[in-house]
Amino acid sequence: MRRIVALCAYVELVLTMVGTPVFATNLLVNSGFEAGSFAGWIVGGNSTNTGVDVDGVVISGDDAPFTPSHVNVRSGAFAGYSVVQNGIDPVERILLEQTVAVVADSNYSVGFWLGNDSRSIFGYSLDDAHMQIFVNGVGLLSAPITNFLARGSTSADFFEFSSVWASGSATSAMVVFAINGSGTSRVGLPFDDFYFDGSAVPEPFILALVDIKPGSFPNSVNLKSKGVLPVAILGTADFDVTEVDFDSLRFGDPLLIDNGGTAVSPLRSGLVDFSGDGFLDLTLKFSTRDLVENEALGFDTVEGHLSGLLKDGTPFAGMDSIRIVPPNGSNGNSLQISAVPEPTTCTLALAALCFAMSRRRAF
Repeated sequence: MRRIVALCAYVELVLTMVGTPVFATNLLVNSGFEAGSFAGWIVGGNSTNTGVDVDGVVISGDDAPFTPSHVNVRSGAFAGYSVVQNGIDPVERILLEQTVAVVADSNYSVGFWLGNDSRSIFGYSLDDAHMQIFVNGVGLLSAPITNFLARGSTSADFFEFSSVWASGSATSAMVVFAINGSGTSRVGLPFDDFYFDGSAVPEPFILALVDIKPGSFPNSVNLKSKGVLPVAILGTADFDVTEVDFDSLRFGDPLLIDNGGTAVSPLRSGLVDFSGDGFLDLTLKFSTRDLVENEALGFDTVEGHLSGLLKDGTPFAGMDSIRIVPPNGSNGNSLQISAVPEPTTCTLALAALCFAMSRRRAF
């Protein structure tokens, strides 16, 4: 049972390092105009009539064949509306703008819903001069031909316009929704449920093959030793150990590290091909005394975890089993585990172990 608990903790640590995507809420304020106004928005453009109202209200200022145009609400009690046309220069459209704080290296979904509760279908063009979603000045929507929006008076008759924006190094985003349509005649268009939300992009991560005390099994460790503990990172066709950043390497029991211990750096390293498979392996030497004094290993340790970075900054990690000798010792700082993680986590941990063991090479 202690071995399963340790494995579960290791996998949870790896998943933390990988970075599970974090989904944000809608960053736009008053995104569905439930304030009964455009509060929170900067309203621009050259539409002849814009506003916020309840379902069924007639939108004045439109022309035949669209008359009468109505407000249609997709959700809540209110929707925005605007009278637009795109057949006469200059085109008439509404611009709705907000600036939001964003997280670097994240993907954001951005969009809105547009309705047509008039007496006729209308055409629209997706480009910077007509219908568009701009983020920091860059238009996200495009289409090679003019499209048409059918008419309807229910919440199911709205059409979604959306795209994905990658923040890169940006920490803020100025979002502008440009809404336009029709031809030479003006039409009143309802719009609702704008959104700008995102998820963190997980960092790339490599699961490395690690062998504690290469060539021996079980991997017995005497905590009273004044020598060194050898640990190897095994090279493969997909993992070049010469690209490892030596200064980034840290080793220890993941349970102890998670409870106040400090992972330890290696004293020295070397390159050797243990099995003659043509791939270099990176050998590391850790001071046993340093591991004990920093509480990176203890009498309850059953697994050792090695983590680090490649020279390009990509994180990696690997693990192997440890048997502490003599058994049943006590250093006064042993970790007591009383809770068993959920079965799904344990299953994942065991699967990870089986994968790693299946890839091990014979010495």
